[in-house]
Amino acid sequence: MWSKALVDACIIQSETELNLVYEAEDLTTVAGFVAVGLGISFVPRKAGLLLESLVWIPIEENYWYWEVGMQWPTSQFQSPAVKQFINYVKYSYGYPVTNE
Repeated sequence: MWSKALVDACIIQSETELNLVYEAEDLTTVAGFVAVGLGISFVPRKAGLLLESLVWIPIEENYWYWEVGMQWPTSQFQSPAVKQFINYVKYSYGYPVTNE
């Protein structure tokens, strides 16, 4: 999950020093500030942040990665679409899939 603590840890590990002027938790606000020329930021590339005036530069250092998890209630009804999505993610990462 994207978090300030994770970004801070990656910056420390890269031995980079930042000159922070402003910090915000809301990623949409951050993307908006950057889009109008109020600085630069580290944000995940995701649909809600893809503003036309932003330039995305991938970070390719080994320690800049995010582990993402997935959980769901097994005691509740799951539509066929939900089951298919869960199986797709499991299959993509080498976990056994179910044919329920």
